[in-house]
Amino acid sequence: FISPSFSSNKAQFGDLGVDKADVFKPTKDCIDKALAILEEERDEWEDYLNEMKVYKMMINERKRIGNFSNNDIDIMNDLLDENGEKIIKPVWKRKIIRSPQILLVLDDVLNSPALLLSSGLTRLATLNRHMGEISEENGGGSLGIAVMILSQTYSTTNGISRCIREQITQLILFENKQKKQIDKIKDELASAVDEDKFMTAYNYAIQKKHDNLTIDFNAKCPTKVFRRNLNELIIFEDSLKECNCKK
Repeated sequence: FISPSFSSNKAQFGDLGVDKADVFKPTKDCIDKALAILEEERDEWEDYLNEMKVYKMMINERKRIGNFSNNDIDIMNDLLDENGEKIIKPVWKRKIIRSPQILLVLDDVLNSPALLLSSGLTRLATLNRHMGEISEENGGGSLGIAVMILSQTYSTTNGISRCIREQITQLILFENKQKKQIDKIKDELASAVDEDKFMTAYNYAIQKKHDNLTIDFNAKCPTKVFRRNLNELIIFEDSLKECNCKK
């Protein structure tokens, strides 16, 4: 969590269970600090996978030393109890055994060093799915890191760059009374979303205070591109005809 005002917004964010050690000020190196956590999580996950491999080998009573590498033997010693007799099953640090899922939230960071090109945010926005590579022996791929930016304006000097804006997969808009901002959003989204549909969906979604419109650029079905307040689909007739949902 990168924010200069996390403590004062604790009423909103306190129930998310964010560790204080995972909250950073929007400094020039805050992105690097967040990525260091990602790498640490990746290393711990791979250590657990390696331990489980050796544990299963030991349980299967493969006693021939030729079956184990030097690294395996080191892990074996760590898995034995203090008497060297009982095999202790590795324990993952979380209740659900799965690869770590990382979400980076940037809040109230406009005009801060966190948004400078040198901060690494632009690179993160384009390569986030490939961050935290996992070794081939543990299945390959990468952990990835999801990024959420909370901003009071869509576009401003020293704000969120167009390069970052073009990488977004979901856009959530609240009421914006500045016509120029709405026109800019409409113009930038034109290649991905029909302008008339966007304006119709926006005007329908924004009815009361705190109402919002979600645009999903990776929707698996054309009926799920627009949502009002996250939980109400806004479906156009032609999209309904192209619906490919199972239900």
